[in-house]
Amino acid sequence: MADNLSIKITKAGKEAAFNVSNTGLELEISHVAFGDTGWTPVNEDEATALKNEILRVPIAMGEKIGTSQIRLTSIADGNDNFTIREVGFFLSDGTLFGVYSSEIQALAYKTAGTELVLAFDLILTILPPDSVSVVIEEGNNTNPSFLNELILVTLGNIKIAITQLSGLTRYLTKII
Repeated sequence: MADNLSIKITKAGKEAAFNVSNTGLELEISHVAFGDTGWTPVNEDEATALKNEILRVPIAMGEKIGTSQIRLTSIADGNDNFTIREVGFFLSDGTLFGVYSSEIQALAYKTAGTELVLAFDLILTILPPDSVSVVIEEGNNTNPSFLNELILVTLGNIKIAITQLSGLTRYLTKII
């Protein structure tokens, strides 16, 4: 099930975006952090950190979808067990750009020794167009286990599509 998460852009994130838009540069989102404290970011302008950050990872994959939309993928790995109730998006200079948290609903559960792949689409219409980009640390987007899993899932989806098309072809042949 996919839910729309309301990412709150921090005051520092907004200021940084407007500052770089005047210079023709772009902000660089480089890391995603996860914590286990659920809270409601009502006054997100004052947020400078997660309430209880447990894990911070570099962006694994990212792309610009449009002038005001970015897709980020992160891989939460390591030996921590925790319920993810807060997520922070950090700029390359360490500034908390945006935050999501919920007191009621957990986003995911991170189990020790596993890789949890999370993807986020950030809709940034309140910021100047083309003011934010994604930074992927060298070598981070070539995580072998992630790519192997992605290839296996893609091959599985292709096999399912072929099976469905074969069945549809047989059905259409019978009724025509």
